[in-house]
Amino acid sequence: MLRRKPIPKSGTLAATPLSALPRCPNHLNDVARKEWRRLATPLHDAGIFTLADRAALAAYCVAYARWARASTGMAVAATASTITAITRIVLAPVSPSLRDDDSADKPAVRVVHSPD
Repeated sequence: MLRRKPIPKSGTLAATPLSALPRCPNHLNDVARKEWRRLATPLHDAGIFTLADRAALAAYCVAYARWARASTGMAVAATASTITAITRIVLAPVSPSLRDDDSADKPAVRVVHSPD
């Protein structure tokens, strides 16, 4: 026997219309939340941001926060003298903000051969 679908409870995602302004996800850090707040309302008001686009904007905000952290780290590293020359081999420390999360067991120095 076929049954009717259950009626969605109020306050749940199933009861939320696609045209509602999506809430900021809880897993975003402060920089990503700030970017979410900067973009969500104008995009929603323009009619191009719906509940279906929430994950895509969250992914963009996380990428933006990583980029902001990495560019800040590079600016700090650029001001410090971080290159040491040893017999025509240059050891350049890799900034932790630019390393992949799974590269923790790799050395923090890469070898770059200097030109003659």
